[in-house]
Amino acid sequence: MNQQAGARQTGFTLVEVLVVVVIISLLIGLATPAIVIALRKTEVATMRIELGLVEQALEAYKNEYGEYPPDFTDNQYVIDHLNRLFPRRRELRHITELEAFFSNGNLPGPSGTGGLFPDQSLLFWLRGFHPSPEYPITGDTTGNADPINGAIHTEREPLVEFNEKMIGTVVGSWGDDSSLETPGELLVLTRATSAPIVYFDSRQGYLDLATGTCKRFSGRGSGTAAPYISDRTQQFVNPKKFQLISAGPDGHYGNFNGDPEPGVNLKSYPSGTNYDTDPEGVNYDLAEGDTDNLANFSSGTLGEDKDSQP
Repeated sequence: MNQQAGARQTGFTLVEVLVVVVIISLLIGLATPAIVIALRKTEVATMRIELGLVEQALEAYKNEYGEYPPDFTDNQYVIDHLNRLFPRRRELRHITELEAFFSNGNLPGPSGTGGLFPDQSLLFWLRGFHPSPEYPITGDTTGNADPINGAIHTEREPLVEFNEKMIGTVVGSWGDDSSLETPGELLVLTRATSAPIVYFDSRQGYLDLATGTCKRFSGRGSGTAAPYISDRTQQFVNPKKFQLISAGPDGHYGNFNGDPEPGVNLKSYPSGTNYDTDPEGVNYDLAEGDTDNLANFSSGTLGEDKDSQP
């Protein structure tokens, strides 16, 4: 009988079990925010590393060709750039040829007459060129410059080898396969694949005073990306280089409402003036807009840089 009583005493009472459950629940509750924060920091750090690779590739481009590539917001700059790089080429020599080339591939560009958007321009330039001085863009030595049926006889020389998960496809007559031969593809960060990296070069400045408009990119269901201006100079951040903008973990660049006037409606870095921190009409529970965006000129997310200011 004593042995049976001793055996019963080694078990846990209901109260003791409940106390343990409560303690474990409290520990989980305390640990969960820390885990979420740690995962978020890891995610952002990975994205920053990948954005740095793209920036390095653009620096390699400048070292190779003497200047940064244009962002396709004006096709004349594209033609001028190609004229400097490949004066002997026999393809895409004029705007009409350039626009017809992209229009035939169902790529309208900002003008609507044929071209690329700022989120498509990165891969077009960074995938490298064919070694032929006469057909560096298409590699089509027959001179057809046909993006679908052209006869490609040479290999490209890419400036950098990207993780294949960083390459997205624009569905169109170019096809659905991811290939560096496809001019309309997108460069994305592996942790933010719903929104591509947007490239703005400083060649054309950020603001057209005559029309009261600035560079911007609206599309892919991710809000509107626009260049940021410096609080100190009221000019394009990185005025002699370029801006790379990623939508960050929430996949949303933030919204840009209305056409700007000088100093009005423009997004200022690092103060955060005119940042969109709660975009409306998007399918995100916690869309952070500009605050979680990443850029090649920021040390953290744009929100972190803003919060670190005195």
